[in-house]
Amino acid sequence: MYSNINKLNEGQFIKNYKEMCKLLDLEVKGGKGKIYQMRDIERHLKLEKQGYGFWVREIYVEPLPKIDGRANNGGNISNTKYDDLMDKLIINLLIDYDGTIEESYSSLMNNYFDFFTAEYKKLYNMGYRRYSEVNRMGKGVVMTYQQKIKDVVETCLDTSLKRLKRNGIIEYEQRTVVLDNTFKRTYADKKMLKKIKNYENEVYDELDMTPFDRSNPRKNRQFKNKVCEYLEVMNYWNVYYFELVDKTIKQVDEDSEELVRRLIKSVEENTKNTNIKDDDGDKYKPYSYDKYEGSIDKLTKLIWKLPEGYSTEYELKQLLIGKVEDVENRYEEYEQTQTNYEVPF
Repeated sequence: MYSNINKLNEGQFIKNYKEMCKLLDLEVKGGKGKIYQMRDIERHLKLEKQGYGFWVREIYVEPLPKIDGRANNGGNISNTKYDDLMDKLIINLLIDYDGTIEESYSSLMNNYFDFFTAEYKKLYNMGYRRYSEVNRMGKGVVMTYQQKIKDVVETCLDTSLKRLKRNGIIEYEQRTVVLDNTFKRTYADKKMLKKIKNYENEVYDELDMTPFDRSNPRKNRQFKNKVCEYLEVMNYWNVYYFELVDKTIKQVDEDSEELVRRLIKSVEENTKNTNIKDDDGDKYKPYSYDKYEGSIDKLTKLIWKLPEGYSTEYELKQLLIGKVEDVENRYEEYEQTQTNYEVPF
């Protein structure tokens, strides 16, 4: 259906729906036909709406699953592996904050969603290299686990926000905030967004950075400072903006613990299924090996706020082979081995 999709580029701006249809060689539709068509297009593209137009933020290698409109209360919520668990958290958060939230991803995770312990912030402040040294784990598994947390949780959040927007429950968009040299705060327009993207690409090459370097706080600050220098601004950052359409809506029943269980399962599985190339160029999955099970289990216990009575798959496996006698004391070993330290940044 989308034979022309690869002719689009990430970062491209499409001025309106009709131009989108022209580029993708699709029939222009109206009413519900247009709505359903846009939903299907967004299985293939991550779009950011601006006015009547769209920024192409990502072209998915594999299309997202189709939404089953028959699932969950007449089609209001799509049937995903997280069901509507995140949707309900978002609705209740908005009610708690007077119907509107505008925050960066890191602020949402640290200050709004109750998924993580203080170790989550330490991991990002220290970087995976230092964090792995302090906690006596391999750098590779810590780096991969950190990446998978962001991939899994950010995708879950994005999916829920888009679904709530499609169903008319919220208004939602991603914005880029720019702080100029007089400390004036504005939103980047399409011209500024293009400049940011161009300078980011230039600085990546200039500093000879890899995607993994963005997990290094020192290198990430160096990168950001250099881009700001070229832009002649103090700072810039991305934010999620979402707002309830009906601010009289009532709180809904939520189950954050069940969502945490499912997110942990996804992060652990994705970490174990990560492919790495060996010296011969062959792919293998190093973190699926038994020797990394303990490290993955330790990261889960350190970083996540585990539901009451929660046992990890690793603990259950150890119980079966008789290596763990008391699951209720599962934190004691980690508390005894932790070193008190100050976050260096």
